[in-house]
Amino acid sequence: MPIDKQAKPYETTVCTEQRHVYTGGPPLPLSTGALAYFEPPSITGIPMRTIHTILALCIAGAASAQAPPIEWQKALGGTNNESADLVRMTPDGGWLMASNCHSTNGNVVGHHGLVDIWLVKLSAVGIVEWKLALGGSGSEYVLGLELTSDSGCVVAGQTTSNDGDVSGNHGSLDGWVAKVDASGSLEWQRCLGGTVGELALDVLQTADGGYVITGVTSSDDGDMSGLQGGQDVWVAKLDAAGTIDWLHLFGGSAWEHPTSISPTSDGGWILGVTTASNDGDVVGAHGDLDLWLVKLDDTGAIQWKQTYGGSGMERFANAFQTSDGGYILGATSWSNDGDVVGNHGESDYWLVKVDAAGAMQWQKTMGGSHTDLASELILASDGGYILNGWTVSDDGDVVGQHAGTSGYEDFWVVKVNSVGTMLWARALGGSVEDNPHYDNEEYDTPSTVVPTVDGGCVLAGVTASTDGDVVGQHGEGDAWAVKLDGSGAIQWQRAMGGSDGEMALQVNLAADGGYLFSGYAGSNDGDVSGGHGAMDAWLVKLGSGGTGISEVSTATMIIAPSPAVDHVRVSTDRLLNGARIEFTDMLGRSVLIERMTGVATTIDVTSLARGQYLVTLTAPAQVMLTQRLVLER
Repeated sequence: MPIDKQAKPYETTVCTEQRHVYTGGPPLPLSTGALAYFEPPSITGIPMRTIHTILALCIAGAASAQAPPIEWQKALGGTNNESADLVRMTPDGGWLMASNCHSTNGNVVGHHGLVDIWLVKLSAVGIVEWKLALGGSGSEYVLGLELTSDSGCVVAGQTTSNDGDVSGNHGSLDGWVAKVDASGSLEWQRCLGGTVGELALDVLQTADGGYVITGVTSSDDGDMSGLQGGQDVWVAKLDAAGTIDWLHLFGGSAWEHPTSISPTSDGGWILGVTTASNDGDVVGAHGDLDLWLVKLDDTGAIQWKQTYGGSGMERFANAFQTSDGGYILGATSWSNDGDVVGNHGESDYWLVKVDAAGAMQWQKTMGGSHTDLASELILASDGGYILNGWTVSDDGDVVGQHAGTSGYEDFWVVKVNSVGTMLWARALGGSVEDNPHYDNEEYDTPSTVVPTVDGGCVLAGVTASTDGDVVGQHGEGDAWAVKLDGSGAIQWQRAMGGSDGEMALQVNLAADGGYLFSGYAGSNDGDVSGGHGAMDAWLVKLGSGGTGISEVSTATMIIAPSPAVDHVRVSTDRLLNGARIEFTDMLGRSVLIERMTGVATTIDVTSLARGQYLVTLTAPAQVMLTQRLVLER
């Protein structure tokens, strides 16, 4: 898997498709939009799905260094190209996969045009329960996926169609939102855009059963009003039926690109954006590219906004609210002035902590004299932070890089405590290519790290190495799974694949304490069976530990008081920002949805009638906790 990773400035390219990874051959067909937006030089921004306070409610820690066994694998697709771009664990312990589908045969039924969004629901043991191809005669790509309170889902992405499942397209390229019920039937769809071009990058369900969508636009007509530059950020609120409640544009005269949105404790939203502007809504920019943190209220109005950076470039990974009401920002910096202090070389990981009003409390640069690029920040189970990405450095904070001066990169994982003190850093890989985000300039990939209960994490990515930390590699490139403990030591690793090329785009923690790795497979041998063509969507389920012995740690939920009158306090023993709290009446109807903020959330229940309710807490990609609540009046 040769790849050119020479560091160079950010570039503005044409947004042409969902950026996913493939092995060999020509690029996948491109959509016809002309929407310009930035892509980083070597590793692109992570998708918008970044409520990265994901915490295992049921996690198994391996009792030995032996890798967990493969329990099942599933190759899905046809004779063209598919990949498991986004995967969520469903309430029944099964899985929902969203893929950008190019095939019209094999497992694929009902394909509409050039590229469709393909949803596949599987059981906990990998049995396909339903499939749905969504689209029209043009191209549709999925960029966001959210499970909904009715056991269905909603997808966000882009469309160039105006037929088939798609209606109301405003121009050549619109943002597209589609709601699907629990049995895999399309309920409604909505095109969002103007005559130039839009993308819908992410979608989250709100407490009232509606949806918040964020994306980018270059239009100033149709649904979009108030464009300030070449590309602005837009945030929209839809009701439960897909009707627009409100839609706002934010930006300046250059361009902006959002990389994360997550809920805040006051019912609003925090938006992480990379900006090239220094006017309009953007004030106080420092250099070529800055981090722009925007706090929105529950109507989408800006409460405050703040830029962070230096005279060079900064690129956002993601941001989320912390337990003290402030925010933590993960990024990459090419600066060594302004807000940035202590840069080690070409580019560094950059971690920034701000208070509830956006004022900087502390910052930390981490890296070596060459390129270090951060792709994702998550909260560790012990309250620290884990920053994931890749490095070609072998000095400074980077110790033990495996590829030497070859220019190939290693995974690089850094853990800090709650005040930014580095606890450990680990370079992972071999003498060739090892990367949590194997990509080129048009592509980015989903989440590749999840925290574990021991303070460590599980990572997913790709390796082309056959030495160093990598054991058992099969061919051109393998999907690679690595478990680190709370001190950064490797507990186990597994290379998964065949004689061609495989990639793990995402890892999810399963309800039984195991792990589901998802991505693509180009092989039909080794660990891969049932392949259909050039590239299949590939799901691999690993068990909880190599010996079958595990320590299971289950989170607890307390609801008090019960019986209650007007307010209840939902608390957990873990920080679960963004977890959904759903109240269901005795007829099975969902009557109230809220979000966890911190370890405890107080909820107004005066709108609910006297009686008994089932309260269900669902953490992203994890199992659920349920308790009964009695309301008295």
